[in-house]
Amino acid sequence: MSLAPMSRPVLLITALVILGGIQASEAAPGDRSRPGGERRQAMLRQQAEAISRLNASQRQEYFTELERLEQRRSRDQLQQLSEARRCMTQARDVTAIETCQQAQQALRKQQRRELKSAMAALRQRYGLPGWGGRQRDSQGSTRGA
Repeated sequence: MSLAPMSRPVLLITALVILGGIQASEAAPGDRSRPGGERRQAMLRQQAEAISRLNASQRQEYFTELERLEQRRSRDQLQQLSEARRCMTQARDVTAIETCQQAQQALRKQQRRELKSAMAALRQRYGLPGWGGRQRDSQGSTRGA
């Protein structure tokens, strides 16, 4: 797919919208009127400044990679839905359905971790800051960044 050339301001705004949506799970929710809103605005500003330092080619490559990650996430979700359908239509009782649900929950958790890791690697490759804030370790405990 070929992308039409974009002006610098349009590209920056698009980047902020996409980054904000994809990384919402990592960000402190809210706007300026809610706790954490000013922090989020500061982080968005850092993202904008970092993206503004990329040349046009780097921005194009970044968005191509970002698009691939989103396509993978969409494929994973559709595949997971198919697996859930298969499992639950074959389930013969409540215990079997609960087993399907637990398997789906574990798969979603794994996919979220993989996407988060891939996004972090992408940001690092292009020198973009992360969202920071609370992170979970391998045991699920939260810790400050």
